[in-house]
Amino acid sequence: ALLKIANKFKETLKLPMQPDDIYFTGSEANYNYNENSDIDVHLVYDFEQVGEMAEILSKYLQSAKRIFNDS
Repeated sequence: ALLKIANKFKETLKLPMQPDDIYFTGSEANYNYNENSDIDVHLVYDFEQVGEMAEILSKYLQSAKRIFNDS
């Protein structure tokens, strides 16, 4: 299910590059959890691929994450 969510987010980004990896982290993922815990899903991109545009890519990904999480 988490991989489906990660792939759905990746599809919404419509980037010409693929993530290098997908990480599942957070207190649920490392067995340090409680009733309020969650699982974080991280798509890992190589920002060196975009050179000078790395800062813009970073801001785009942060904005896209907020929009995706809100929907």
